[in-house]
Amino acid sequence: MILLVRKTRVVSIQPMYRCPYCHKRFFNFVNLFTHAKYKHDVILLSGAEYRVILVCRRLKERGRDWVTYSDVYGVYREMFDDVSGKTLRNRIRFILHSLTRKGVMEMRRKHDIVQFRLRE
Repeated sequence: MILLVRKTRVVSIQPMYRCPYCHKRFFNFVNLFTHAKYKHDVILLSGAEYRVILVCRRLKERGRDWVTYSDVYGVYREMFDDVSGKTLRNRIRFILHSLTRKGVMEMRRKHDIVQFRLRE
């Protein structure tokens, strides 16, 4: 809930999230995510997660089935110009693990190197 203080009055505004399929309203993103996952059998992705999926698809087209963090980082920097390099490696690492938890990607360890692959 977001509270706005205006002079001496407190006004509360509830954020609204709508399901893109049935237009049901939710007050937080977690409830919307679980609703879409179990009722409509879809997984909602953020823009950054979608970009990482596009990078992984490009790597797959180049013949790389299993990819590492550094592979994704290099192609991400090639494909998108509007990124800052300071925290990009950590964000990509977090997004790859998030996509693994969502079931979009698979993860394996090979000789202490973590590798990822798209499930399609």
